[in-house]
Amino acid sequence: MKRPSLHDLLTRLGPVARPIILEHFIPNCCIATCAILRRVLKYYGYSSEPIPVSVIIHNARMIEALRRDEVPERGAPGRDEWFRRTGAYGVGIVPESAGVSFLKGYQGFGGHVVLRVRNLLIDASIAQASRPQWGISLPNFLVTEATPGFLRGEHISRDVNNCRLIYQRITDYSFRTSRDWRETDLFIEPVRDILQQLTNEVIHA
Repeated sequence: MKRPSLHDLLTRLGPVARPIILEHFIPNCCIATCAILRRVLKYYGYSSEPIPVSVIIHNARMIEALRRDEVPERGAPGRDEWFRRTGAYGVGIVPESAGVSFLKGYQGFGGHVVLRVRNLLIDASIAQASRPQWGISLPNFLVTEATPGFLRGEHISRDVNNCRLIYQRITDYSFRTSRDWRETDLFIEPVRDILQQLTNEVIHA
């Protein structure tokens, strides 16, 4: 089998990974998603590294309000009413958010996990943070550059669908103790199904 280029592989992987993974896992499955995609990438000869991150997403109105320095400080009187009135909104998957609804099921892990492949970051579960009612609709598969600064702890930002995503590396690797990282039997079917979609061949588990 001729190995596809990384660009071609990710282009083909993007449309199929998330739908197949959601047949086996709940939407907030960043840990399992990375475990599955590591195995898919390895099949094609590409090594990858899981990177724990925080990620904050701002909608278009929040981006503009931040640019104008109009966002009330935390605890300021009328702050909640300001958000309702302006439509500005942000959502974060960050260490202090462990236990909120979109992270339940991950043993309290506070953060998000993406994969690094060469100089790229792959986030195939960021759609869990979509909030269409606030103008936040995120893709099923996002690829961005892993800059040297990011790997040293600096934040990177990416504008997608009129939203701004801000990623920053964190040092919490406790996700490796999660069932969704360690129990390899959970990954057999989704890995097989993804590979069959990519190769148009029957892959035996």
